[in-house]
Amino acid sequence: MKKIKIAVCPTYHKMAKNIDAEEYEFIETKSTAESLNLLKSNNADMVLAGRVLKPSEPKLKSFLVKKEGYSFLSDQVKVVKVKELNNYNIYTDLNGALIKKAFSIKKINQVDDVYKFLDKGIVITSWENTDYAKAEIVHVMEDSGERVSLSRRPALYFSPTHKEDANKLRSVLNNYQQLS
Repeated sequence: MKKIKIAVCPTYHKMAKNIDAEEYEFIETKSTAESLNLLKSNNADMVLAGRVLKPSEPKLKSFLVKKEGYSFLSDQVKVVKVKELNNYNIYTDLNGALIKKAFSIKKINQVDDVYKFLDKGIVITSWENTDYAKAEIVHVMEDSGERVSLSRRPALYFSPTHKEDANKLRSVLNNYQQLS
């Protein structure tokens, strides 16, 4: 049986190592962009990534793997440790109380349009509202150097010919305990 090749961005390397590899071959990459290039060149059948696609990237079919996860944005790319979030003005269009609790943030500004506040600090919004044509990503990290899991939301990108395989893998990943 031919294994299904999945290019995996760094956020999910550890998880991929814990999935039964009988049906799958996981290819660890350094970025979502690298993973997408493998898919484009037919060296991967799917991509497991932690961000939505950028406007310059191909429009692909996708499945979100889990429901929880936020998008951190600003007017420029930033790398921020989770414990440093209180050093920034934080703006959200989501439930501020949930975000305060999830990230130990003391003060959150509730706004209707987060895109009007990109130059004033860090905005936290839903994946569905994420638009990389208007904003840049903020990478939220633990002291250990790992990404804060709630600052990402795993998504499987695939070509239409692999929709059934992607749906099956999504079920496997949803059952993986670290994603719940």
